[in-house]
Amino acid sequence: MIALVWDRRDWGASRLLRDRQVRLGRARSVPLTTAVSAALMIMMGVLTSALAVTGQGMATSGWQVSSAARLQHWAFLARDALDWLPGWAGAALVLGALALLLAIGVRQRRAVSPADRPPHTSAGDDLPAKTDDPAHLETS
Repeated sequence: MIALVWDRRDWGASRLLRDRQVRLGRARSVPLTTAVSAALMIMMGVLTSALAVTGQGMATSGWQVSSAARLQHWAFLARDALDWLPGWAGAALVLGALALLLAIGVRQRRAVSPADRPPHTSAGDDLPAKTDDPAHLETS
């Protein structure tokens, strides 16, 4: 769902996500998104290690436990109801559903003509448009 909204709103071309460089040390420069994702991964690793060292990582009561128990019960009921179905048939059903979703997506993508798509705005808009016409390849 996030990818669909991202594509529809064209958030990739926003000013917020432009490629900015961040200096790490004296000579090392990395993209801002790489630095932020690295920091998040380090924080997740520290949090995971802290939870592992301090003791219990899972709750023993509350809404999380009751929700997990309910989901496990529904999964058991679904597995029990579909137990007669051979494994290859279940795999074929899942692959068929994925193929159907892919076909629907491709058909919808083709139904939208390029003229109907919103124009992309980015930092390179002031550059001349690329064309197949050899007349634009004049040397200066």
